[in-house]
Amino acid sequence: MLSLAVDGIVYDEGEGKILLVKRKFPPFEGFLALPGGFVGENEKLEEAVVREVTEEAGIRARVVSQVGIYDDIGRDPRGRVVSVCFYLEPLEKNVRKGSEVTEVGWFDLGEALRMKLAFDHGKMVRDFVEKFLGGENV
Repeated sequence: MLSLAVDGIVYDEGEGKILLVKRKFPPFEGFLALPGGFVGENEKLEEAVVREVTEEAGIRARVVSQVGIYDDIGRDPRGRVVSVCFYLEPLEKNVRKGSEVTEVGWFDLGEALRMKLAFDHGKMVRDFVEKFLGGENV
């Protein structure tokens, strides 16, 4: 069975920081990840990613653009999951962790690029840098 998910790259352009959450549950329990999750039956993709950012990080954000579609077989050990990744602009910056994460915070983008993130989130961040920041070294 195929599942559809969304992931959000919330990027604070002024600070050069990206929002990451620490996963509370398997798979990748304890790993840092982009905020995200499964799309509801009656939910548009952009609505789902905004909801996930709010639920996991306690902030409002606005979708700027789509980063890409991630459909590698085996990208999620729970089964066949396709994720659409979005670039979001934060509308506020004081994060509050949600019930599905153990930590939430802003990380330097260069630092995030060097981290081992959950799922294929590292690839999503690299694609974001290439597509929206011109691949500049951060």
